[in-house]
Amino acid sequence: MTSQSDDARDRRRVALVLRTGLVVATALLLIGLVAATLAGEDLSRPFRLRDLLAPTTFASWIIGAGVLGLAVTPAIRVLLLVALWISERDWRFVLVALSVAASLTLATFL
Repeated sequence: MTSQSDDARDRRRVALVLRTGLVVATALLLIGLVAATLAGEDLSRPFRLRDLLAPTTFASWIIGAGVLGLAVTPAIRVLLLVALWISERDWRFVLVALSVAASLTLATFL
């Protein structure tokens, strides 16, 4: 059994991960947008995950990294909560969180 102060500390850590992911992703998107605008690039084309592996420009790579950061942040949160609930031995929530993680993984690859 964990104390309330431990729970609050753990929840703050999870919130910090979410905030950090959002700030980093937003910064990357903004940098990519500025770089694309300065280079006169066409930003109306769709972005695909495979564009990160073979980016056409610096700006498209940075924007892609920002989009990926936005997508990965909730998944990291789910994995942190799995670890938290395992330490609390709350198996029902562990199973729910693992099913969410599996759904996120499946959706990413489909």
